[in-house]
Amino acid sequence: MAVVALLLAGCAGLGPETRPFSQPGFEFTARIGVRHADGGFTGRIRWRREGAADAMDLLTPLGQVVAELRQTPRGAVLWVPDREPRQYADIGHLAADILGRPIPAAELADWVQGRPVPGLPADNPEYDELRRPIRWTQAGWTVAVGWASPSPLPAQLELRRDDVTVKLVIDRWAHPPGAP
Repeated sequence: MAVVALLLAGCAGLGPETRPFSQPGFEFTARIGVRHADGGFTGRIRWRREGAADAMDLLTPLGQVVAELRQTPRGAVLWVPDREPRQYADIGHLAADILGRPIPAAELADWVQGRPVPGLPADNPEYDELRRPIRWTQAGWTVAVGWASPSPLPAQLELRRDDVTVKLVIDRWAHPPGAP
């Protein structure tokens, strides 16, 4: 359960040209590694976002589903095999309940697309030669993005805060942001 919460862990000064995407939908599969003071997790994630709805599946490295998360504007639900579904106001509340610490779940959808959250201060931004953001600090988290040059889609994401590190290596964008 802590892995589920950590996964959800969660643009002042950034012009529109540095934001690779502006659409709210995406789908990808990635390898994930999570480390924190109490342990860690490695596995895979499938995440699909359509408008305000999210569907996340956490899988073992061999592909077995260990948790399913669904969020809509009405709330979030966590399904874990052989357990009753748990309902929350949103994924942020789910993460706080399971992990016992705040996680920037709302920011993660922007970060995974390689951009700071518009309207929130982004400190110490760094850019690559194509003016794509590669590192910034936002909501107390240091965010680092790796780009598959010259692709407009991120290939890696790393989040760090205190004793928590979340790494994503995106294997495939199936429904790139902004695609019909």
